[in-house]
Amino acid sequence: MREFDIQPSPRRSLDQIEAGIQGYATGNWTPRIGHGNDETGVTYSQQDGTWIKLGRLVTVFFAITLTNKGTGTGGSSIRGFPFNARPDQIGAGGGMTYWVNMTETGNKIRCMHLSMAAVQSFAGLRHTTSANNDDGPITEFNFTNTSSLRGNIAYESLE
Repeated sequence: MREFDIQPSPRRSLDQIEAGIQGYATGNWTPRIGHGNDETGVTYSQQDGTWIKLGRLVTVFFAITLTNKGTGTGGSSIRGFPFNARPDQIGAGGGMTYWVNMTETGNKIRCMHLSMAAVQSFAGLRHTTSANNDDGPITEFNFTNTSSLRGNIAYESLE
């Protein structure tokens, strides 16, 4: 059995704690929205992103508000990640913590989640609707010119 020596210690600042964690880094990034492989015409009133990296594990947080959803068509995705994703990872993805001004014909979007496409380093948006619990892709159809999204994604980087 291993014994732990629990002694009182002086309080340390967050900077001191972070400095003691090997491979720990933080920063900002600029998230983008694309539909299919097209970002043409997409404009924003908010594009905020932060990241935390511990070794090769990256967690990104983002907040995006559109002023124009653009002219692209097809599956929608979050793009512009700060580190290239490892192509053979399993289970990378995340969740949406907030969304407004999203449309769905007659059905309320109940849940949105993100599936990481590691080779391209973008995360495809998917949803579950209230009508039949079907899971499907979010496309340009689901966006308005005032859509707002917030969420997070965890993935393994190449670096």
